[in-house]
Amino acid sequence: MLPGLEAAELPADAIEVGRIADAWGVKGWFKVLSHSATPEALFSSKEWFLLPSERGAKTFSGVGKMAVTQAKDHSGTVVACAGGIDGRDAAEALRGARVFVAIFKLGPASSGGAIPTVTLAASPASITGGASATLTWSSTNAASCAASGAWSGRR
Repeated sequence: MLPGLEAAELPADAIEVGRIADAWGVKGWFKVLSHSATPEALFSSKEWFLLPSERGAKTFSGVGKMAVTQAKDHSGTVVACAGGIDGRDAAEALRGARVFVAIFKLGPASSGGAIPTVTLAASPASITGGASATLTWSSTNAASCAASGAWSGRR
């Protein structure tokens, strides 16, 4: 396992929230590409679980757990540092790693509240190029929902 990572099991409630893009600076900080336009999960969790990149070189195997000491927005990019990641080389070794957090350690769940969930369905489930499908969704324990990206048609 790499320095700064502890061998771990991926929690059953883990969700993928981003990917480590590259080292940031020389003191062990790294850039994270969030899967969300509002990366609150990255800022809220102090314990991240990493899986190796699905493509390219793999610098570790299995699941690694890291203790995040700081995560913040820097000019529209998420940057973070973690215990044991002490220099640029250590941060570069994380490149491509997939970042997961345990949802029960986030938001309202930590204070006993209900966790929002969403269910998505596509009809038909499989299409050929140029064809269209209808995406439907439902949610529980959510006050609002926002869509973004390259939409066409009704929202």
